[in-house]
Amino acid sequence: MGRWALWAAHRYVQAGASVPRTIGPDGRPLVRAWRVRAPEAVAAARLVRASRPQPWWPRLLGFACLGIACMYALEPVPPMAPHVPVSAVAGPVHEVTGPALAIEGLAFDAETASLSWSDAVVAAPYTVVVLGPDYREMARSAGVAEATWVADADLQERLVAGETYHLLVLGGEERHTRKSQLLGVTWR
Repeated sequence: MGRWALWAAHRYVQAGASVPRTIGPDGRPLVRAWRVRAPEAVAAARLVRASRPQPWWPRLLGFACLGIACMYALEPVPPMAPHVPVSAVAGPVHEVTGPALAIEGLAFDAETASLSWSDAVVAAPYTVVVLGPDYREMARSAGVAEATWVADADLQERLVAGETYHLLVLGGEERHTRKSQLLGVTWR
């Protein structure tokens, strides 16, 4: 493709003109008759344009807009932060990272298959959510009145020994839900 571009440029340099040809190699005109402007028509158009001068402010506004665009285009770009925070659903969180995680003190007892937490900020009822190894919801126990939850027999039968499951506690009103951290538990 570059070879053809060089050939076309060479042809224009050889002809001695940088404008497109108006007469073909066989002598016929390449410009269509309806596109050829008569000198009278060109003079009439110049007279009409000269009789109605344009206001000066649109041109000034255009130059101001171009100047502002150039200023922002030439402004140095600040470097990107090397660390981008990860979403909470991307994986388990093994420690409380801030005040957004209001329900604290999750503890799982593998012998009794019970989960307990200590929280005086959020009132009951609580909701316990069990997530599978792929972080999809497996079970949800709503209406837990105390800060202790015991897995029922049906859920214990569905959980596979040796797999890691994640437990999450929700509490408070529906509009102002407080969450706990994800607690990773390996089932026995």
